[in-house]
Amino acid sequence: MPTIGDVCDPNACEEGGNLSCQLTDEVAWVYADARVANAEKGDLILCPASSSGIIGSQLGALTPPQHFTHMGIFVADGTIRQCTFLQDRLQDEAYMHDHLDVTLTFHGAGYPVDVYTATQAAPVHGFTPAHVRFGWPGTVSLPVDDAIYGDLYGDTYPRCRFLDAEHPDLKMYAVHELSFSPVAIDPPPGRAAPFVLPPLLVKPCTNRSEGPFIRQVAWDVADTAAGMDGHYRFYGYSDAAIALDPARQGPLRPHPLQGIADPSQLPVGPTLALVCSSFVWAAVQLTASARHYTLVLDPVPVDDEHEPCTPLLRPLYGEHAQTDASTKDGLYLYDTAERQLAANALWDHVKAAVRATVEASVPTAAATATLQSRAGVAASILNATPFDEVVANQLVNTFASDAAEDLGTTWQHTQEGRAVSPDDIFRFWDQTREVTPGSSLHGLYGQNEAAIVIYRRPEQRPVYRWAATGPKGTVHGRVRFQGNVILGITAKLNCNAAVTGLDGYLFTVPEGHYRITAGMFDPVSGFYVSGFTDVTVVRDTTIPATDIILDFPTEDRRQIVITGHADLVDRATLGSDDWAHPDIVLRPLQVGPAMDVIWDPERMVWPFSPLGLFPDGVNHPTPIPGKPTRLGDWDYIEARYSFGEDTLLLQIHTQLRAAMAIELSVLASIVDDGFYEISHSVVHTIAKDASYLLTIHLKSGETAPDRAQINLTIANNRSPA
Repeated sequence: MPTIGDVCDPNACEEGGNLSCQLTDEVAWVYADARVANAEKGDLILCPASSSGIIGSQLGALTPPQHFTHMGIFVADGTIRQCTFLQDRLQDEAYMHDHLDVTLTFHGAGYPVDVYTATQAAPVHGFTPAHVRFGWPGTVSLPVDDAIYGDLYGDTYPRCRFLDAEHPDLKMYAVHELSFSPVAIDPPPGRAAPFVLPPLLVKPCTNRSEGPFIRQVAWDVADTAAGMDGHYRFYGYSDAAIALDPARQGPLRPHPLQGIADPSQLPVGPTLALVCSSFVWAAVQLTASARHYTLVLDPVPVDDEHEPCTPLLRPLYGEHAQTDASTKDGLYLYDTAERQLAANALWDHVKAAVRATVEASVPTAAATATLQSRAGVAASILNATPFDEVVANQLVNTFASDAAEDLGTTWQHTQEGRAVSPDDIFRFWDQTREVTPGSSLHGLYGQNEAAIVIYRRPEQRPVYRWAATGPKGTVHGRVRFQGNVILGITAKLNCNAAVTGLDGYLFTVPEGHYRITAGMFDPVSGFYVSGFTDVTVVRDTTIPATDIILDFPTEDRRQIVITGHADLVDRATLGSDDWAHPDIVLRPLQVGPAMDVIWDPERMVWPFSPLGLFPDGVNHPTPIPGKPTRLGDWDYIEARYSFGEDTLLLQIHTQLRAAMAIELSVLASIVDDGFYEISHSVVHTIAKDASYLLTIHLKSGETAPDRAQINLTIANNRSPA
């Protein structure tokens, strides 16, 4: 039990007996966790990606293409749950039952010489069918902070690991499938290039008198999703309704939990058949059934309807939902032609991925000794044993008909499907059309806005301490922005939440001192506006609180937005040149007030920083655990773009200077197999609210020189939160 005077976390919902967590007059600097500022419980996050990967290849092949390839749901304000699938686990040698004998021979000097022999695990007869059909890990939850930093640092980030209890070595795998960075796509008709898709929040439109009930339904959906255990079922992209079919449930298996390495601590049970998007659809259906709601996701629109909220994105290509009498609400019809396009693209992607894996496994020296390229050696291996086509057939048959044992070409005659994708959710699930509080809701998720991702940073926050308390009292009030009373906004007092209706918000809590906070996304400015009011609750009394006035974020926090384009060519002495023309869209860099942070290696990964890059002459070396490190007023990012055998490497550092100016350092290099062919650096100061156009030309010193032209626009903006 806590003790009077101990520091407490007002958001932790801890039980204190006759004590409550109360506001004090103290303030302290803390290194705050990363967060999505405008997300709350029940909201959905959609992750944009290129048309690569197992899912991206299918969705990108459709007409029109779809660009959001993964998603999750906020099951609490600081926790995301998702349903996902790890290729690393599918390809783990411990699960391979086949092996391939490889011998590379040099035919020269009149006799053959074996220069390389190896026996490698390989899916010659496909992967284990159960692993393909019942994809692992399925549903998992992560704190938002860990999900964001797992996206930044991938397998090197230590806090996103989950135990595979079926693995013979009880292996822990890193799960970092959620993406929080913007992506450039080919511009839709009438849009300028590059067209940038942000990570997208899909949420209820609560800006109406029934807002409290609408948000409560979203909270109920989040609670349902938090308790759902599922496996990843590729066939869910053909028939999403299998999520609710008991006959399609997976066999009993341990459910992975973040950081738990002891299999005896994992709960065991059956799993629902889900993909990332049908997971949310199923959570809505199960919520409606359990709470006896009439809940419609895609109601029939009426001619005179008015949307109280304006979405950031509408269908990018003017597309309309396709359904028929057999399509359940919230799912959509994909006809045979569309499905065949997706199947063909998936088959091509998987075959190419297997070929690339084989090529990467061939030692360069061994290939050179046989006077072949690594690609040529891989082609020879797969011509003799074409398991690239076997694996492609298996995965596409699983997608098309749930037939993970089928290694043939049955998928070439795929049938229509009824499913839901992340794009379908933001395009077609509607805002509330009709509502009867407590019983029915026609339209739940219909609003969307850019996710405001805030990375870890120093913040000054009030200190809360445990204090003796007595009977409860009540406080009520309103939230205003630019003079207007705001409906449907969530106010918070410690871990209590209340959505404002016509009478504002109301809290009944133990007597004492508290802070009530509120915030929302302002679609006009693109900022997250927020505010608070401090109150003293008196026992057995109802008191009015001062209105919470929402205001814009302060100017001392800056967000550096970097976009641009590169033209790259890997010149060939013989044969054709390799060109690439990537649009460049980097995750925003964020700087502001700094503080000394005690370094925790289990929580933080140190970004690589090249010597001499930083304008202050300090290399920011790898910190010593337990020792303070200055953080907050600088940020750093690397980006790589491949062209032929080469890579363009961009290394960008920003440092906050006086008057909120930013000192920018950019190092651009052409790298070939770890060798830096040519580099060029630029240092420039960008004033507050100004931008800088940067052009860099690179030319290597080879006879057939590699070249790069990079054009960047760097803007020093106010941070949106």
